[in-house]
Amino acid sequence: MKTLQIIAYSIFLIGLILKFFHFPKNAIIMMIGIFLILLIYAIAALNKKYDRLYSINGFATSFWLISLLFTLKFWPFSNLLLLISSLLTIISIVYSYKLKRLKELKLLFISSIICLTFYIMPSDIRYYLINIKWNQEIETDYYSWDKYSWFLYQNAHYDQALETSNHALKIANQYAKRYDEVEFIEIIDNHNKMIKNKTWNKYR
Repeated sequence: MKTLQIIAYSIFLIGLILKFFHFPKNAIIMMIGIFLILLIYAIAALNKKYDRLYSINGFATSFWLISLLFTLKFWPFSNLLLLISSLLTIISIVYSYKLKRLKELKLLFISSIICLTFYIMPSDIRYYLINIKWNQEIETDYYSWDKYSWFLYQNAHYDQALETSNHALKIANQYAKRYDEVEFIEIIDNHNKMIKNKTWNKYR
């Protein structure tokens, strides 16, 4: 079981690293890792060989990883997942304290700290770190630049948002036709105008 556990967490970690470099299928790899992790702890919960604390800590850790995925992908329901993760963590801490096995919470605490770090991070900074900074396609990725301008605008960095939108529009004019995505030129142009008029209320 320990070997399978290492493999499952490694798959999630690989997907997480690929996310920062903007490689395709990173979310799918992370979801496969999470599915395997959940499966391992579900099997453990049904197996008398493993005690209840092992499964409780495992499920709490799993939900922190799910919350991290939703936070990094800017998917909805991240707040709800964070609440569930926190409740499971409280249960794990109380149960571990009663059994005097607090040392077994290391992985749970690491995953929660990583998730909370990104969660409390301003959305424009978070988006920059996971979609712009190490993006191996950033020179042609007008979609990421356009989305980055949205988060800058939402955080009231209007001048930087306009500068980023101008950059996105410039790249789109160079590469959109090549990728048969001409409609993105008009979309980004509309976003650019809304930034100037300060009327951008919804990304799409």
